[in-house]
Amino acid sequence: MKEVPEARMEEEIQGVCMEEEAPQTREEENVCMEKSPVMSCDATPMECSCNVTGHWRNELGSDMQLTAKDSSLQGWYKTAVGTIQKAALTGFVSAGVQPPTVSFSVLWKEGGCTSWVGQCFVLPTGDCVLKTIWMLRSVAEGPDDNWTSTRVGADTFSFVGAC
Repeated sequence: MKEVPEARMEEEIQGVCMEEEAPQTREEENVCMEKSPVMSCDATPMECSCNVTGHWRNELGSDMQLTAKDSSLQGWYKTAVGTIQKAALTGFVSAGVQPPTVSFSVLWKEGGCTSWVGQCFVLPTGDCVLKTIWMLRSVAEGPDDNWTSTRVGADTFSFVGAC
């Protein structure tokens, strides 16, 4: 690929990835995919879309790797909050729907579990984000502690790339 200044590269990528027409050459398609691997650049007219497969990071530094196959999601989640730990992740994605919705869960080694629901969006910059709401359930010692064992929050995950 020819060397071009970063600003010019951005203009070329925008032209290739966001035009009304699909890329005309394999090189144009590769430029789009190298810049933003989660964007689908084979639609006509050109419409970029989210592919949730890949490495994602939230605003607190937690990482996850997602692999989508049909409507199934598998992978791992490594929290950067509290006791740092990595856990298996399983969930669902709305296959064939753009932008896709997702739900996924992890079971922590101490018995708590966290579930997220959300949707993948392509920003005007071409970057993809997963906007989610999560619910964390910790193990309660008894019925009187039930209400203190559930927390709710929101995460925005940004696409990092393939691991």
